[in-house]
Amino acid sequence: MADACFRLTSYVTDQGSRTTPSRQRQPLAEDRARRQRVKRRTIPLAVLGAIAFLIGLVIGCGHVPDEQKLADKFAKAWQSGDFKQMRALTSAQSQDRISAPAFVAAYRLAQETATQSALTVGKASEPDNGVVRFPVKVRTALFGLVKGSVGLRFDGQGSEARVDWSADLTFPGLQKGELLSRRTQLAPRASLLAVDGQVLAQGPDRSSPIPEVANEIVGELGPAPPGEVGELRGQGIPDGASVGISGLEKVFQRQLAGKPGGQLLAGNRVLASATKRQGSPVRTTIVVKLEEAAIAALGGRPGAIVAMKPTGQIQALAGQAFSILQPPGSTFKIITSAAALEAGIVKLSTEFPYETEANVGGFILANADGELCGGTFEQSFAESCNSVFAPLGVKVGAKALVAMAERFGFNTTPSVAGAKYSEIPSAQTIGSETDLGASSIGQGRVQATTLTMTSVAATIATGGLRYPPTLDATVQPKPTRAIKASTAATIRSMMVGAVKYGTGAAAQIDGVKVAGKTGTAELGKDPTTDKNITEDAWFVSFAPALGAKIVVGVLLVQAGAGADYAAPTAREVLATGIGK
Repeated sequence: MADACFRLTSYVTDQGSRTTPSRQRQPLAEDRARRQRVKRRTIPLAVLGAIAFLIGLVIGCGHVPDEQKLADKFAKAWQSGDFKQMRALTSAQSQDRISAPAFVAAYRLAQETATQSALTVGKASEPDNGVVRFPVKVRTALFGLVKGSVGLRFDGQGSEARVDWSADLTFPGLQKGELLSRRTQLAPRASLLAVDGQVLAQGPDRSSPIPEVANEIVGELGPAPPGEVGELRGQGIPDGASVGISGLEKVFQRQLAGKPGGQLLAGNRVLASATKRQGSPVRTTIVVKLEEAAIAALGGRPGAIVAMKPTGQIQALAGQAFSILQPPGSTFKIITSAAALEAGIVKLSTEFPYETEANVGGFILANADGELCGGTFEQSFAESCNSVFAPLGVKVGAKALVAMAERFGFNTTPSVAGAKYSEIPSAQTIGSETDLGASSIGQGRVQATTLTMTSVAATIATGGLRYPPTLDATVQPKPTRAIKASTAATIRSMMVGAVKYGTGAAAQIDGVKVAGKTGTAELGKDPTTDKNITEDAWFVSFAPALGAKIVVGVLLVQAGAGADYAAPTAREVLATGIGK
């Protein structure tokens, strides 16, 4: 069309510039005068006519058919993922054939089938035999860049035109009546290794020369849970395929699965193909010696043990280390202490009255076994006085307490895939003073994994730097500052006191300063006696207190007091970690 407009314009220009050949004879004077008068009258008319013609020609050349405009709107909506707008541009007949949810599902299914990660749509062309086409580029995880075009057909004409939708419009390169599908070839699953290269799982049967360790941490393979099917489809894993559903197999599912291969099909035609590629062996941070110690220390009891470096590398996991949530009890007092110290509310020498309980918001919060407890802040921490820390949490305030917990990893997406989300209610929803007091001693609606609370202790060991926990030996976690170094040093001193003369005495190791904090989380009460029915035992710790080599967290579900059960359990793993 543009070329035609150019030729017409050139023709008009040529016509306007053409001259009349001179006559053979010399005209008479009066004839010349008459012709000059006529010429002066006709030239402006001719020029005006030529200008009018050119304006009409330009307007005609700039006209864009309504169908082309409609196609550009459809393409732009597709580019932005606005399926509602796309369907609104389809005809009434099309909308009768496919509901809004089915329309969206058709495009989502095409995305998953192609393993689409990005979409780029170009400008629509002029109509050709009633079809308007526009180019589409699809970036995929399996097949790289897939290019093609989509051709829109229409119901109605001009301004009344609407897209005559069919399923072949969900992906470039499909012809009318064709559906997108994929043939998948899975790569052999890669091996799982301990940090020193010992095999934790290999081959189709996931065997290991150290089965007692592998059985504890490797995990299982099986069909994906319903909530993960869509994500796996996007990686090229077909429904029903065997994937990691627990343990290290789940954590490293993507690396272990490698890259599937196969063909992307339009009906029976191949649009794109890819070759399967096995993943490289995955070297984890697991230390076999520490894993064996953690398994032995847990002894099959319900609960969990985590051992890690202060800088985030997880060295051992036993039990349900990051897959169950429990109230952390008094181990949370590390966080409450940090908030109070950084707010300038307390210092080590601050004195508190000796009491057996505290009235917080009209509700009585008692010390364990009704113990008389108080003295300096340092002594109150070592003896884990609820009568001190519940009112202290109220004084700190919900906003500051929650903010501090979040700096230690609460309400944050875990850095380990598949780990549960440790949480504390927001400052706006934490509730009454009673609820705030309960939260400040790790009760109420506070929930944590053993991994999170072990990381809390690790943050104290590093002088206030929080390293996101990792199981990948090739990753060096990047720290963020959670608290001031001086605050961490104060809490470390209090944790040493808790083990030296407080509730954590059962974790003492000859010749080594151990820093720790116990927790006894109440899970329920007998309504007739108001006595605790069950209690979780907690202990988080690190050693040596200065220059820590290992951090250990223990949770024993419904075991009893942390001082009696969790602290001595942690000691066994701590001793192995420091070579004792």
